[in-house]
Amino acid sequence: MTTPATPQPHKLLRRSREALATLAVQFLLGMGANLVGTPQDNTDGGRVVAASLLGLHILIGVGVVVVAIRLWMVARDEGLGERLALWALVVLAVTFLIGIGTMLTDSGWLSFLMALGWLVGVGLYIQTFVLGARATAGSSRSTGMA
Repeated sequence: MTTPATPQPHKLLRRSREALATLAVQFLLGMGANLVGTPQDNTDGGRVVAASLLGLHILIGVGVVVVAIRLWMVARDEGLGERLALWALVVLAVTFLIGIGTMLTDSGWLSFLMALGWLVGVGLYIQTFVLGARATAGSSRSTGMA
């Protein structure tokens, strides 16, 4: 028995959604870490909270780079949005390195560059998301599915 084929979301659309969600979590953890301050700025329970937020921010930062690689691989395989995905990977990898520099130097300017890199990454992933959505809509129309 066969079942009717339902259109699957385009892989680029799914990966772009994943990337945007990861960047949203990264933003929230970064703002939390920024508002609470460094572990050195806090005492007792505040130190634990600050260290936890900073640790999660770093861990998700690694995840952001991993997701960027995954999205670039999908874009490359599908021949859609490859340049955008590659630029996002480069920008976010550099942003991760800037984040390390921010931790080591406590520089406000590096923190600003980290925020700028995050914003550019979001902009690039919105573009890959739109490309994936258009590809999904196009494949739905070509199969007669709505």
